[in-house]
Amino acid sequence: MNIHVELTNNEIDVNDIVNKCKDPRGRALNLFLGLTRNFYEDEAGKKDVVTLSYESEEDLALSEMRCISEEAIEKFPFVDTIKYLIRKGL
Repeated sequence: MNIHVELTNNEIDVNDIVNKCKDPRGRALNLFLGLTRNFYEDEAGKKDVVTLSYESEEDLALSEMRCISEEAIEKFPFVDTIKYLIRKGL
């Protein structure tokens, strides 16, 4: 099993990720890029987002990513490599 999970504070270079995943046998690559809105609405109307704040449990996140990866490789034998790289914030 080839599983790599990583959390980073650094900016992620999507082109670098794509280049590292190239393989002459072919591969599937799934990227998720989440962007935040600059406004939200509540009962008082539309408001600008000024700051974002969140907490994370790094050990739990890494453990869960490994567990999900192991289950996927077990369920889908044609999958031989899973890599996660998640940016924690700005």
